[in-house]
Amino acid sequence: DKSMRLIVTGKTPFKVTEIVCEGFTIDFDESTEAKMVQIVNIRLAATNNVGEIKQPLIVKTDGGDDMTAESLVVGVVTDR
Repeated sequence: DKSMRLIVTGKTPFKVTEIVCEGFTIDFDESTEAKMVQIVNIRLAATNNVGEIKQPLIVKTDGGDDMTAESLVVGVVTDR
């Protein structure tokens, strides 16, 4: 498992509603109020095989399809 903090900004206040990344289970602290800047604590757990990974991490908001953010998760998943 890996914990990290994401900072997501927008032009209007929003809440983070979902975070997805293929090959990972993601838990995150949901937004309690709409803000122009959200600091989100997330925990990722790999669900796929060991080895190199390079997958988009997509942050969805209550602003619909126009208010999504994308980042890239790059790393190596090792045997536990």
